[in-house]
Amino acid sequence: MGRIRRGWNLAKLSWGVLQRDRSLAWFPIISSVASIIAVIAVAIPGYLIVGLDQRSPGQYVVGALIAFVATFVAIYFNVALVS
Repeated sequence: MGRIRRGWNLAKLSWGVLQRDRSLAWFPIISSVASIIAVIAVAIPGYLIVGLDQRSPGQYVVGALIAFVATFVAIYFNVALVS
C-alpha cells in the first residue's frame, strides 16, 4: 500500500508544479511533433532507398536509425524539461 500512496503523492506534487508553471505542458507536445517530423524525415528517404518489398539488412539499418533519431529527440526534450 505504501507504493500506491507514494505514487499518488508524487502525482499530486507533479500536478502542483504543472499548475504553477503551465508552460511545462508544452514540452511533451513539442517533443511529440518533433519526433514525428524527425522519424518521417529519416523513414521516407530510407525506405525509398532500401525499398519495402523484401526483408533486407538495409531495412534493419533504417529501422535502427529511426529508433535512434526518435530516442535522441525524446531525450533532448526530457533534458530540457528537467533543466
